[in-house]
Amino acid sequence: MHFNILIIIVVIHVLSFKQSASHDLGPSSSINTSTPDERSNDTCDSKFTAEEFADNPFKFLKERVFGQKSADSSDDFLSMLDADSDGHHVADSNQKSAPFLGILEQLGKINLFPGKDPELEKKRIESTTLVQELLKKAAVVREEETAVEGLELLNRITSSLQEAIQQLHHQFGPVFDSFLDAYLPFVIIYFLQHQAARFNPMWKRRMHRFFTKVKKQELAQLHEALYLSTLAYVDTVDNFRTGLSNFDNGSWELMFGTTNSLPNLPANFLLIHKELAPLEEPTFPSFLFGKKESEVVVVLVVRGTKDLPDTISDALLKPQEYKGGFAHGGILASGRNLAEYYLPKLEDIHKASGRDKVRVICMGHSLGAGAAAIAAMELREHDFLKVEAVGFGCPSLLSKDLADSTKDFITTVVNDADIIPRMSGASMTNLVLDLFEYDWTDDALDDVKFTLSRAKETFSFGHVLPDVDTVLNWVADVLTKEVRPKYQNLEKRDRLPSLLIPPGTCIHTFRDGYGFSATYVPCRMFESVEFSLTLIDDHMISSGYNRAMLGAAQDIDREYSFKFQNDPNSIVGLT
Repeated sequence: MHFNILIIIVVIHVLSFKQSASHDLGPSSSINTSTPDERSNDTCDSKFTAEEFADNPFKFLKERVFGQKSADSSDDFLSMLDADSDGHHVADSNQKSAPFLGILEQLGKINLFPGKDPELEKKRIESTTLVQELLKKAAVVREEETAVEGLELLNRITSSLQEAIQQLHHQFGPVFDSFLDAYLPFVIIYFLQHQAARFNPMWKRRMHRFFTKVKKQELAQLHEALYLSTLAYVDTVDNFRTGLSNFDNGSWELMFGTTNSLPNLPANFLLIHKELAPLEEPTFPSFLFGKKESEVVVVLVVRGTKDLPDTISDALLKPQEYKGGFAHGGILASGRNLAEYYLPKLEDIHKASGRDKVRVICMGHSLGAGAAAIAAMELREHDFLKVEAVGFGCPSLLSKDLADSTKDFITTVVNDADIIPRMSGASMTNLVLDLFEYDWTDDALDDVKFTLSRAKETFSFGHVLPDVDTVLNWVADVLTKEVRPKYQNLEKRDRLPSLLIPPGTCIHTFRDGYGFSATYVPCRMFESVEFSLTLIDDHMISSGYNRAMLGAAQDIDREYSFKFQNDPNSIVGLT
């Protein structure tokens, strides 16, 4: 009977833990098992590209892109990514992103004087050719992807889980094997309790005490990127287009995109900013400030992995050498493939628009954030591009020196105890060692005493339950004989040094005891796992990043009626 009572206590704890951790890592709580060909409109259809672009491209550009928007909200879109001379992130209201000149206006100006200037006529013909090539490429949107059959998808999930187990077995060796014993539920329960007491809000406030707080306007701009990163999780491109039409007063146009994810090529979308006003005539450079560069602004949104097994497996891949350091192996391939695919398209946009630079903002959530960061590092090598990246819940991606070198153009947001930015082979090995070496026996005795005493006081049948002291003596006898010798004779093992951390300049949103706060922190803060009941929820968008960023923005000035302009929870088509 005593043993049955102890089992009931354990079952209650384990079930409550499993319930809190049984969420998917994307915006939805269900694991997506549908194949790309089972979803309708899974790539950008040819409704507007083939018909409107090809039949009457000038009409399309005139009606959809150029000179149609008077709103200025997108002028400072993610302007907080621009750094001053000291490397600090600032929101400079005077530093505006030049509006998109557009192909139509360029051709229109050239055609005002046909035939009068041979060089001008040559430029007109050249521009027309570039326009046609650009529109032609926009009409063919990733048709080369092949559908993944349902059986292949199941095999991929199975192999991902097997790969993760094999990697852990290789890293942990006999430690990992011996850890999988009957006491695992006890260790997890009581180590969580121990960690919660250690990483309490007062400890978190002290750890962030001397770091710069994130401003409310900066959070508002980052939230725009969070909305687009959430939008990338929709099931169809039509859903994406609908969500985009509700964003930033309709100032963005979808040019390329697909919801199909292939190995080392995640689903992605390329947006181009609509023109707010015609480009002014060139002016002479100022002696003090020089010539102001004109830009065309595009956004590359990369979707994270929807499937939980893929996410866990991918997060444990071995690092590979990259740019004098190391990078996450699987994400490195995805980011490089994205950069390789979009570089020719960005070159076409640059040539056809007539702007000095193409400003590219890469963004994403989870593994999408990592791929976006690598793509930004690759694209940044080209002079005609001005590249930045912002990611949410980006995995441990780069070695420390390499991560530090990206501070000027990559921003990573980490929400409280989110496990993905902290997950690497070294950090998971260290976590298992911490679990294995934690002596939970005193916690178990306290728990049995509290649970049985409360049950006797609360339940109507409490008087028939066994005596508390009798049960405690029996449990203590079992622990003393069977469990405690394991910890008394346990050899302490050295912890592994962390090799990979999140990239760029890191922002940490965290529970401060009153609500949420957000500060700029060193990315090295995320070298180890914070074992918390919220480590999965904190990685999700609705219960994690959106909730934390809204709470932090409201808590800055206690304005609890404040709402961000776009609500990720309003997006249609997330499953």
